Amino acid sequence: MVITGPISGTPGVAVNVSQPVQAAWRAGQVLDATVVQVGASNSVKLRIGATVVEARTDLKLAAGTQLQLRVTQPGRLPVLQVAATTTPPDPQSQALRSLLPRQHPLPPLLSNLSHLAGQTNARSVPLNPETLTLGRQVFEALPSSKSVSTPQGLRRALVDSGLFLEAKLARQLNTGQRSDLGSDFKAGLLRLFNRLTASGAPSVTGSPAPDLRAATPPPLRGQPPHPQANVPATLAQAAGARPVAAELLQQVDAGIARIQTSQLASLPNEATHSAVWTAEVPVRHQNQTNVFDFRIARDGRGDTSTGMETWSVSLAFDLEQLGPVRALVSISGTQASVNLWAEQADTAQLFNNHLESLRSGMAGAGLGVGQVCCRHGVPPTAPPDEAAYRLLDTTV
Repeated sequence: MVITGPISGTPGVAVNVSQPVQAAWRAGQVLDATVVQVGASNSVKLRIGATVVEARTDLKLAAGTQLQLRVTQPGRLPVLQVAATTTPPDPQSQALRSLLPRQHPLPPLLSNLSHLAGQTNARSVPLNPETLTLGRQVFEALPSSKSVSTPQGLRRALVDSGLFLEAKLARQLNTGQRSDLGSDFKAGLLRLFNRLTASGAPSVTGSPAPDLRAATPPPLRGQPPHPQANVPATLAQAAGARPVAAELLQQVDAGIARIQTSQLASLPNEATHSAVWTAEVPVRHQNQTNVFDFRIARDGRGDTSTGMETWSVSLAFDLEQLGPVRALVSISGTQASVNLWAEQADTAQLFNNHLESLRSGMAGAGLGVGQVCCRHGVPPTAPPDEAAYRLLDTTV
């Protein structure tokens, strides 16, 4: 069987199938075909009805591509012509378009979880005891400011940020060893979401909390981290069980969507040699929760002059007395540099007064100390990486 492109005989679009197809096809008949597999040396497998045929082609086809083939010459070795092709939609783009309207910055949710955890009298919160208990558990499982001050605690906080939940579940399935999911933020939010829906919490549209999306964009691939300040709890002003449950449900769903957006941004990027992990880590400090926004990047090419692996960590946070702060830590082998930017002049001065302690600590940890500085303001805006926005590519 021979399949030609839309213009019969055009060079580079002919497809020669390796075996005859026994079928009573008629001239002019249009057949639906799907590319099953793309192999080496221009080989493909096509499914036409219940039949899978092997073919060779110069056409650039992808697995899942749907073809409409018109029979131009029936018989034992028929000739078919491509009438139309449909490329399957990118699942990552579809997922992102679904998540972006739902996601919302984490501070409103975290403030309300802190509010729930601080209620000692269950009667003062119009939620059923099971939901209230789960809310407290999610909040109390968050890492503390003391724990993240150690390397092991910081690593644990990143692992439990929700970014790696599915990896934990896959490892559990493959090894048979149960993973501790009790401290995983995404797992906790999913349990709370299921509890709220099971208890009849009404779903709502829109955002009852202050809309921070304009000031805090979603954690998309290629975007720098953004400081996120605390906001007041809103559940304290909500009256009645249904409004409280509905608002909490909306914020929990927005938090899950936010984590899923980070997970999409952390998927391997085939267009570059780099790997980037995007994680927003909530950290408890007294009766508040602060969000630390991370971008951890590994350059797969490394330092070509030394052959050493190169890493960078971008960080943003907004603490009550310090204001918005951004940091960039670069490591090549054992050489490290630290750049800080503080939007408040007093904070920049405070950091500069303690830079020598930072240099001493880095040297004491066995690192070669490169540039260590703090500037007043914000980092310069890097030019956008076009490959970073592939998730948003679409054709209208």
